[in-house]
Amino acid sequence: MSLRARLLTVVVSLTAAGLIVAGIATYASLRSFLVDRVDRTVTAGAQTIERSLGRGRPGPGAFDALGEANPGIYVGSVDTGGVVRSAPVGTRPGETPLPQPVLSAERARAAVEGDDPFTVSAISGNTRFRVSLEPLGDSDQILIVAAPLDEVDDTLHQLLVVELVVAGSMLLATLVAGALARSRRPAPSRMDRGHGRGDSRRRSLAAGRQRRPEDGGRPPRRSAEHDAG
Repeated sequence: MSLRARLLTVVVSLTAAGLIVAGIATYASLRSFLVDRVDRTVTAGAQTIERSLGRGRPGPGAFDALGEANPGIYVGSVDTGGVVRSAPVGTRPGETPLPQPVLSAERARAAVEGDDPFTVSAISGNTRFRVSLEPLGDSDQILIVAAPLDEVDDTLHQLLVVELVVAGSMLLATLVAGALARSRRPAPSRMDRGHGRGDSRRRSLAAGRQRRPEDGGRPPRRSAEHDAG
């Protein structure tokens, strides 16, 4: 492999490695930001509803406002008998709600001790939810607030497509530039051509002097007539 080919391989490898690292870092950073935003939404919603229930039964307007601000959100509870109930809030007439999140009473009771939201799947489709739980007073009931991650997943998918297109374009441009650099060799200058012709003459003269092996490589003898003269 020539030196230029090795250099091109190194450049392409470093470019690919840099793009991969930058893409992973950007994807992870954006995912963390978007999921944290959903977590703040479900946590604040659960705490607000729990405080409202402590002061009395909240009106339907509170749930509608929460649903309008966060489309696809579910609110439910785990009762003392271990029955899980949830329903979409803020769904407009004619709209089809998202599939219901899957959450068992056992998992809810195990997770209510923690403060961090967690992810569950839906009963059908690819929808995922971030769930926040709040114990309801001294009772054995648990409040459930679940927000979908559809917008997060769509945004991350679009980012992944853009990263792949950009990375592929940059690698292709690097390969094309390297191929063009290899094919374009500088033409010899006039001085280089002159030196080349001079070297050729010197090599021709040297070869001519070595063409007479019968002389043994010695200078030619002068004739007797020339000596007499």
